Amino acid sequence: MSSPIQQIALLLKAGSNRRMLHQFLQDLGHEVVVSNGIEDLYQLEEQDLVIVDESLVSGCKESLGELKRRRHLLPVLLVARHASPAAVAFLRQGFIDDILYMPTSKPELATRVNVLLRLSSQSRTALQKFERLFEDASWGIAILHPEAFTIEASNQAFARMHGLSSADLDRRDFRLLVEPDVLGQLDRDLSRLRQRQSLIFQTCFLSSQGHGSFPVEIDATFYRDGFGVPLYIAIYVRDITERLHAENALKKKNLELEEATSQAKQASRAKSHFLANINHELRTPLHGVLAPLSLLSNTPLTEEQSGHVRLIQQSADDLFRLVGDILDFTTLGSGELELERVPVCLPVLAELVLEGMQSQAKIKGLSLTLSLNNPPSEELLFDPVRIRQVLQHLLSNAIKFTQSGSIEVALDFLSRPQCLRCEVRDSGIGIDPQKQEAIFEFFTQADASTTRPFDGVGLGLSLSIQLVRLMGGTLGMRSQLGRGSTFFFEIPAEVVTSPAPVDGEELATGTLSVLVVEDNPVNQQVMRLLLTELGHSAVIASGGQEGMSRFERETFDLVLMDLQMPDMSGFEAARLVREWEQSTGRSRTPIVAITAGVLFNGKEECSQAGMDKYLTKPVSLHQLRKLMGELFFASKGRILPGRFNLENA
Repeated sequence: MSSPIQQIALLLKAGSNRRMLHQFLQDLGHEVVVSNGIEDLYQLEEQDLVIVDESLVSGCKESLGELKRRRHLLPVLLVARHASPAAVAFLRQGFIDDILYMPTSKPELATRVNVLLRLSSQSRTALQKFERLFEDASWGIAILHPEAFTIEASNQAFARMHGLSSADLDRRDFRLLVEPDVLGQLDRDLSRLRQRQSLIFQTCFLSSQGHGSFPVEIDATFYRDGFGVPLYIAIYVRDITERLHAENALKKKNLELEEATSQAKQASRAKSHFLANINHELRTPLHGVLAPLSLLSNTPLTEEQSGHVRLIQQSADDLFRLVGDILDFTTLGSGELELERVPVCLPVLAELVLEGMQSQAKIKGLSLTLSLNNPPSEELLFDPVRIRQVLQHLLSNAIKFTQSGSIEVALDFLSRPQCLRCEVRDSGIGIDPQKQEAIFEFFTQADASTTRPFDGVGLGLSLSIQLVRLMGGTLGMRSQLGRGSTFFFEIPAEVVTSPAPVDGEELATGTLSVLVVEDNPVNQQVMRLLLTELGHSAVIASGGQEGMSRFERETFDLVLMDLQMPDMSGFEAARLVREWEQSTGRSRTPIVAITAGVLFNGKEECSQAGMDKYLTKPVSLHQLRKLMGELFFASKGRILPGRFNLENA
């Protein structure tokens, strides 16, 4: 038997059942109030249980539902004489909590009542906890009628948004709290809510001061019972004024950042364009120096004259490498440097590098040797230009810091994993252990004093380690003061099977007719001298228009096309040549790009324009001879099929 409770309301017809139940409940210790209709229940402060007759529910179902909504924890016990479908339907629809079939016994009534009261007590305890959470929540919370959108309950945070109390908001139309300008959007959001059951949207509440508004975010949920009958709408509201201010500030910062990034990109493009022009202006006169020097060294000279030529050659080579280092430093920093992976004959590459450095070593009386360990019979796939560049930097440093003795280059091909290992060993001055890491930084030397005995800008090793990393490899060193240094690197190098290279010596005998399209008078003369030295004839055109005109009137075996010319670029001229060949049915003539520019995607552009090869100024006699061998077999004019190459001096 339960403890006495506050109140049980009987909504029954007068008769024996009402008298019996009234007596039973009093005997159980409960306070009983007899009501004549649902309206009487509204007048009572609170009921712990309502017992209602089935015959009375049919006529007041809506009123009972409203009472349950207002006091949603109020238990209702329905009295019925048999298990009628209507009674079961009331139970399923949530209007009642249990059914008591008559006639009944006192124990049966006690059991049903006690269960409902116990559940009601537990629910009230849970409700009290919920109400505390509801009231203390930092978000504004309100319960709305599912059809009229009136406010049925609200917490303090919601009321404070409007400068009112929860009681002042009771039964007020929620839509009247919203700024009139956004009322149409609110109606559309509420309509979408009915379809989607839950929705997050934004609107604007009227300010509590009576003027203006402030933005809010609403998380709304539309609740229905198990049969789809609308119960209520729960909304969770947050003032997002500060958040929107922060988002707007962030958007402004992002716009400023995008603008700054755009300006930086424009500045980078301008810098690249400037450097490309500087590069062109430097390489063009260098071409006019290095190529004649190469030719001069092959003429009869006195010993004194040969010495002068070697000194000039070495200085020009140093200047050329310095120009390349500065440009590479710029392209590495901007992420524009691209790598090739082409088949390369390792012994030939090594010999070419050492051949180019022998003159510097001889001046200091140093022996420069090469050892090849496990050289593969096939070609290796890597970037020959960058490997050659790294080797030249390491050898140049070794020669610079070695006063006497020897320098050895050891190349080794490792099969597992497939990689190329290179060591450059010298007997020079060595490097202080405390300064070994710093020498790989840009513009840094081991001896930075103004009285240091060795010149340089501190770019070579820094570029080398960056290039090796770009190729997927590592570079390191071992050194002791006074006992020399060893610099070594390893890079991935895949073995490939490719056609045997055609050397320049295998070129068909006889003279080739070469059209040289070049606007610079010095370079015109240089290219004529180089071609004459190789036994070929040169026809000079001073621009793209003139070159195209000569090509249409005469027949040539090869076209050497400068890319930067004032009247017509080499790209445009090459495209016109290919179009003319196609329209006239003339066989394809090899076109080789000759340029001083390296800061653009030259290979792709040249290939798209219909060019076959790519040479960078200054062009050497060896490069030109090798080019002829690659383009022609013993049968004159037959183009070697294969890849588009980038050849660098």
